[in-house]
Amino acid sequence: MKISIRTKGIDLSAKDRTQVEKRISRLKKYFDDEAATVDVYFIQESGEGGNKKADIGVHLNAVMGKEKFFIEEVDDQPMRAFAFAYHRFKRIIERYHRRKVDEATKPAGKLDSLFRMVRRSR
Repeated sequence: MKISIRTKGIDLSAKDRTQVEKRISRLKKYFDDEAATVDVYFIQESGEGGNKKADIGVHLNAVMGKEKFFIEEVDDQPMRAFAFAYHRFKRIIERYHRRKVDEATKPAGKLDSLFRMVRRSR
């Protein structure tokens, strides 16, 4: 799994970068293929109108095979925005993984059970 962290208009400390990488790498167990990529963008968005407080936007993009996931959160503190985005991302990845496992373990359908009964009767 490849993790890339990019910033625009904001300086992220080395400690924060390692924390982001560590948290994203915890989700490695849900990614089946090694070609999966996760991109984390920290973007400073200008305040609207007379608002002097600038917000930080966190965009999480993940590509797993044919599936693409996109999460966006905005807050005035970068790591808090990342925490919100991470929790949403984790729920989505867990749900996707659970659905994929369920599809792999469920029986093929009615026709499969009928063919089994015909084979037994012979």
